[in-house]
Amino acid sequence: ALEVIFCFLFTLELLLRMWTSGAAFFRAKDFKWNLFDMFLVVMQLLEELMLLLSVLIDGPRSFDTSKATSNFSIMRVLRIVRLVRVLRLMRVLRLIVELRTFVMSIVGSMKSLVWAVLLLFMMMYVVGVYVTQLVSDHRIADPDRLSTSEDLVANWGSLGDAIFSLYQSVTGGADWGDVVGPLRDDIHPYMVPFFMVYVAFAMLCMLNVITGVFLESAMLSAKNDKDVYMVNHVRNLFQLADVDGNGCISWKEFSILCGMHEMQDIFRQIDMDVSEAKPLFKLLDANNTGTIDVDEFISGCNRLRGTAKSLDLTILQRETQLLVDRYLGHARLVDKQLAWIVQMLQLIVPALKPGSQRWAPIDEV
Repeated sequence: ALEVIFCFLFTLELLLRMWTSGAAFFRAKDFKWNLFDMFLVVMQLLEELMLLLSVLIDGPRSFDTSKATSNFSIMRVLRIVRLVRVLRLMRVLRLIVELRTFVMSIVGSMKSLVWAVLLLFMMMYVVGVYVTQLVSDHRIADPDRLSTSEDLVANWGSLGDAIFSLYQSVTGGADWGDVVGPLRDDIHPYMVPFFMVYVAFAMLCMLNVITGVFLESAMLSAKNDKDVYMVNHVRNLFQLADVDGNGCISWKEFSILCGMHEMQDIFRQIDMDVSEAKPLFKLLDANNTGTIDVDEFISGCNRLRGTAKSLDLTILQRETQLLVDRYLGHARLVDKQLAWIVQMLQLIVPALKPGSQRWAPIDEV
C-alpha cells in the first residue's frame, strides 16, 4: 500500500508540472531532468500495473508480492525495475549541497584509492613472500610437524594466507599479537621485532600518508564541485536578471536581482552586504560601460569569493610595478623639464634687471 501511495503522489506531481508548464516541460533548460522523472514514473506505473495483473490472474489471495509473482515470470523481471527508482537520488544530489559534496568527494578519491590499495598490496606482497619462505623452509626441515603448530600453517601456510594475515594485522581484522605468536614460537623470536617494524611502518607511515592524500583529494574535489556549482548558479542568476535578453544587465536589473534570496547568498559568500550593491556593480563593470555581461558577472563573483589567489597577487604586483615605472618615468621627465626652465630663467632674469646692458627704458628707444 505504501508503494501505491508514493506512486500516486509522484504521478500527481508529474501531471501537475506538465499541466503548469505546458509545452515548456519538454523545452526548458532542465528538460532532461523532466524526462528522467517521467521515465521513473512510467516504470513505477508499469510495475504497479503488472502487479495488479498478477493479482487478477492468481486470485485475490495473492496480494503478497512474493506470492503474486511466484507463477508470473515477467514480474520477476520487473523487480529489477524497482532498482531504477534508486536513480531518483541523482535528482536529489543537485538540490542538497552537502550530499552532493560528499558524493563528489568520494568519487574524486577513487583514483587515490586504487593507488593506495596497490601500494599496500605491494608492501604486503614483499613481506608475505619473505615470511612464507621462512615458514616453507621450516616445514621442509620438520616433515613430521613436531614443532609446527596449526596456527602457523593456517596464518602463514601459503602466500595468500600470509598476505591476508598481514592485511588483518594493520586493518584491525585480527590482533597482530595473535598473528605473530606462531612465528615467534615455531620460527624464531626475532620475528617479533620484525613484525613490530612492519606494523609501525604500515600504520604510522603508510596509512597516515594515505589518509593525507585522501584528505587532499577530497578537499580538492569538494572545492571543484563548489566552483562548478557557483558558476552554474551565477549563470542562472544572470539569465534570470537579464529581462530584456540582450546579454547584459544594467544597474536597474542588478538592483532588482539583489533583492532575491539567491543573490543575497552570493553576497554572504563574498563577505559583502546588500547595501554595497552599487560599489559591487561598479567593481564588476570592468570596462565602465554601465552594464555587466555574463563573463564579467561570473569572473567577478568567482574572484571576490574566498581569499586572494597567487595569480591575483602576481597580477596586482605586476600592475603596481608598471604604475611605479610609469610614475618614475614621468617624474624624471618633469625633473628634466623643470631643470630646463630653471636654466632659462637664470639666463633671462639677469638680462631684465635695471642697469644691465640688455635692458633699456622705453623712452630711450
